[in-house]
Amino acid sequence: MIYFLYNGSLEGLFTAIHTALGRGEVPDGILTDTEYQPGLFSTEIRVVSNPALAGGLLERLARELGREVIQELFYCYLAETPGRERLIFDFVRLALVMGKSVVNHYTDPAVLGVHRLSERVAWETLRLKGILRFRRLAEGMFYGPVAPDHNVVQLLAPHFAARFPAQSWVIHDCRRSLAVYYDERQWRLVNVTGPVAPELLATASQVTGESGHLAPDEILYQKLWTEYFQKIAITERTNPRLQRQHLPERYWRYLVEEPRSSRTV
Repeated sequence: MIYFLYNGSLEGLFTAIHTALGRGEVPDGILTDTEYQPGLFSTEIRVVSNPALAGGLLERLARELGREVIQELFYCYLAETPGRERLIFDFVRLALVMGKSVVNHYTDPAVLGVHRLSERVAWETLRLKGILRFRRLAEGMFYGPVAPDHNVVQLLAPHFAARFPAQSWVIHDCRRSLAVYYDERQWRLVNVTGPVAPELLATASQVTGESGHLAPDEILYQKLWTEYFQKIAITERTNPRLQRQHLPERYWRYLVEEPRSSRTV
């Protein structure tokens, strides 16, 4: 059994795919070091990321298949579902043979798998564009905590940069310790646990409004919005099951209008 090991980055993944294709190998898995468990009969091939090799393969795919397919592969990668690397490898290997017709070849497990994972990522991105809530911090920056199923914060950034171009804000993926920081000019993806600007070291505790994290007017607006949300509700028509169908409960944690007594922070 042959396993290709990479560093977890998109660049590293496509370097591994390029290397496997060049060697004529069909790996049993493409994994990161933390995922790989050596077996008695397994062989690992460690791949060092090579921007030229990865970029060359991506450009070839873009020319032959179109940019939309590259986006679909990128979304599949962001799904972070175990085994997605092998799906992407199988898709690429088939695409280099079939060309553009591969995108409609849903009878192939890899093509169908890539498409389904890409759809899940696209759907969660769309959903979070509508439900992400920003809080104004005492320092004046706006802070939006999320905990998405997939690694989508960088997909949210262009939307909110266009929507709030004159505000500084942070979208914080509390599950992955990642954040997108926008400084009124451009956005960048940062690692919150690393050496970043102090204003980015925000944690989920800020949604509680404790210790003066939030601006005074923000606390007032949250209170007013929560009261409004409760007042317009018709008790007799409350349907928690239907609410969960439209918006799964895992997203409720960071909604401003959700009563604080029911939150778990």
